[in-house]
Amino acid sequence: MKIVSKSSDSGKVVYNSDIIEPIVRFSLDKIDGVELSTAKKGSVNSRRNQGIRVESVSDLIYIDVYVKVRFSESVREIAYKVQQVIKNELETATNFKVKDVNVHVVDVEFS
Repeated sequence: MKIVSKSSDSGKVVYNSDIIEPIVRFSLDKIDGVELSTAKKGSVNSRRNQGIRVESVSDLIYIDVYVKVRFSESVREIAYKVQQVIKNELETATNFKVKDVNVHVVDVEFS
C-alpha cells in the first residue's frame, strides 16, 4: 500500500493505493464492448481473481487488467481504449503516474 500526500495552502490531501482498483473498475464501465474478467468460483488462478493487478515501483504504477471483449468489437481497438481510459482516469483523479496498462483479453463474449 502506497500513501501519497499533497500539501497546499488549503490543507493536505492523503490517499493510498487501495483507491486504484475502484478507479480501474469505473474506467472499464465507461467502455462499451468490454468487461472485467474474474476467475471462476473455486478457481486457483489467483493472478486474475479480481481481474486487476496493481504494482507500484517508486512513483510509477503498473496495471494488469484481465477482460472479456464482445465478439463484434475489434480486440485491438478495445485494448487500446482500455489503456488510454484507465491511464487518463487514474492520472486525473490521483497523483499516481501510470507507467503501463497491460490488457489481457482472456475471453470473448458471443451474446
